[in-house]
Amino acid sequence: MDIATIIVTLLLIVAALGIILYPMWQHHQFEAVEQTGRTLAEHQVHYQAALANIKDLMFDYEMGKLAAEDYQLLLNKAKIEAAKIRQQLDDLNSGLNDKIEQLLSQMKASPAPDEPLLQEVNAEIKRLATLGLKPACPKCSKPYQPGDAFCSGCGQALAS
Repeated sequence: MDIATIIVTLLLIVAALGIILYPMWQHHQFEAVEQTGRTLAEHQVHYQAALANIKDLMFDYEMGKLAAEDYQLLLNKAKIEAAKIRQQLDDLNSGLNDKIEQLLSQMKASPAPDEPLLQEVNAEIKRLATLGLKPACPKCSKPYQPGDAFCSGCGQALAS
């Protein structure tokens, strides 16, 4: 064999390996960008999708489409994925909450705080604090939706 044949053979082998390994290299790069570049809204969408995936798995198992062993394995993986996304969401939320608290402290501690703005901020904080409160059953304290006639927990008749 002459040297040109050996060089051409080596180049073909390197090119074939490059073509085979390129998608794997791209996949790892995409994962790195995906983990660090998501916004809060994107995390919430991914979390909702993970919960929907768990719901679909449960439905498929109940319909007999999955064996018990496969179901447990897939369910555990889906739960771990959802938990990771939830942790990332919590980390993002706590970072935002810390930043907001820091800005509020700076605004309140400034020598001449803008009084109308401070009153508006305090009113918004009070509104948001009461937003999450739902009426609760007087007997079992389970929250209920406005318009419900009976408690879904204990059956107690609710005031209109």
